[in-house]
Amino acid sequence: MSIIDQAQIIRFHSDRSKEFADDYKKLGWKSADSQLIRFGVLASAFNLDGASVLDVGCGYADFKPFLDKRFSGVSYTGIDLMPAFIHEAARRFASDSFARFIHGDFENVELTVVDYVFCCGALSYRNPDPGFHFRMIKKMWDTTSKGVAFCLLDSEVFPHHPLLQGHDKKEMLEYCRSLSERAFLIDGYLPDDFTIVVPG
Repeated sequence: MSIIDQAQIIRFHSDRSKEFADDYKKLGWKSADSQLIRFGVLASAFNLDGASVLDVGCGYADFKPFLDKRFSGVSYTGIDLMPAFIHEAARRFASDSFARFIHGDFENVELTVVDYVFCCGALSYRNPDPGFHFRMIKKMWDTTSKGVAFCLLDSEVFPHHPLLQGHDKKEMLEYCRSLSERAFLIDGYLPDDFTIVVPG
C-alpha cells in the first residue's frame, strides 16, 4: 500500500474519531450490530479452540472478546495501520497474556505463521492497484497453516464511495479457489456484504 493510500485511510479514521464517540463509528461500521454479525460469520468458519489467530485491520480488537466468549485458549494477534487503534487495543488488553498487537501495514510486515487469519473490513478500502487486494489475500494465505476468512463489500449493491469499494464475489471466490479448491462463499447475512472462507 502506498504512503498516499495509507494517509487517506488514517485521515478517514482520524476524522471519524473526532466526529463520533462510539467505537463502531470511529471504525467506519454502520452499526454495532453489523459489526457483530460479520464477527459471527467469520467465527463460524473454524473451530478456534486452542488456536493462534491473526486479525488483519484489528481496530480496537473487538474481535478478541467476541472469540473468547465462544472458544477457549485463543492466542490473538492484532495488526492495524492506525497507531491510535493499536495503542487503545494494547491498553484494553494489557493484562491479557493471550493478546499482542502490531502497528504496521500488513502487506509490508514480516509475520510468523499462525493457525488462522481473519480480516473484517480492512480489504474494503479502495486502491488504484488492481492487484492489491489479491496480494493481500495471498499474503493472508501465506501467513496461515489452517485457514483464512475475510469479508468484503459486494459491488453489486454497494454504492460508489471515495474511499471504500465493493468487490465481485464470483471473481474473488474464483481467485481463492486457486489457493484452495475448498474455498467457499457465505452471503445473505447483510445486504451489501459477503464472506469468503479458505480452508487450509
